[in-house]
Amino acid sequence: MKRILYIIIIAILLATGLSREACAAPSNKSVFQPGNDIYILNNRIYSMDTIPFIKNNRVFLPVRYLAYACGVNEKDINWDSLSQTVMIKIPGTHLSLKIGSKELKKNGAVIQMDVAPVLICDRTFLPVRWVSEAINYQVEWHQPSKSLLIYPPDETKPNPMEPLGFLLVNKSHALAMDYKPKSLVDFEGCQVSSALQQPLQSLFTSAGRLNMSFTLNSCYRSYERQEQLFNERVAAYGLREASLTVAPPGCSEHQTGLAIDLDGDSDYANSWLEANCWRFGFVLRYPRDKEGITGYSYEPWHFRYLGVPVAAFMHENNVLTLEEFIDTYTAY
Repeated sequence: MKRILYIIIIAILLATGLSREACAAPSNKSVFQPGNDIYILNNRIYSMDTIPFIKNNRVFLPVRYLAYACGVNEKDINWDSLSQTVMIKIPGTHLSLKIGSKELKKNGAVIQMDVAPVLICDRTFLPVRWVSEAINYQVEWHQPSKSLLIYPPDETKPNPMEPLGFLLVNKSHALAMDYKPKSLVDFEGCQVSSALQQPLQSLFTSAGRLNMSFTLNSCYRSYERQEQLFNERVAAYGLREASLTVAPPGCSEHQTGLAIDLDGDSDYANSWLEANCWRFGFVLRYPRDKEGITGYSYEPWHFRYLGVPVAAFMHENNVLTLEEFIDTYTAY
């Protein structure tokens, strides 16, 4: 009888241990970069439909991706739209955070954060460090690559990502004379970076459904071609006037293959493009009243491709220039 009872007790203990192990959150290691829609989870590369960003010296991530990083299942995340509160449950830990509130509740106890969760385009973004550490994950900022490392304590940290470059081109950030995009393709008789082929096709197709059309007036330009255009403008109007309307050689986005000049077949088409370009990953590069930041006069025809996650983020946050986006949301 004692032997049978002993076997039963051992079986219960083993079953309890297995159950706890099954319920435990996996030990994930992840790497994120502000402004980058690519992240690394357990040495595998994934893409997001949005981007991390920096606000008040804290990195913010959508709750879903932060949950992935810390081994939390989506079924263990609840959102109360009435109170705008997100709740995260894992074995032994219950977190509650409210949009606009700096209070993080962990198992009923209040932790005062220095920032509050934010709601952007109906997405909940949480401060990474506060939430990760509440789930007992280590968070480390790797300055050389501007990467955020998230990993379990007492484990080796993940390798940082390669530094992210937005290829900012302006009068203060010039390209080398021999710079040329790696892959150029033909679109509507113009050369563009291969990254633009599908987005441009989608844009032209969408415009066609609305009985609008666009003409590509300028795409990729070499350093030498830009130098020729600039010198011609200087000869005609003088250096000061030329510098406002034509980029000096090396300072033109057209040399990247990521910039295009588009002209619609009507004023309505041009207005539609300015309002909807972000849906296809483009931004109006030189908006009105931003000459002091971009260095160039308003150009309603000049668009730069950044990809949908970045362009959508800029649109939703009313960030009008690439310079402001980089300075405000991607750098400490």
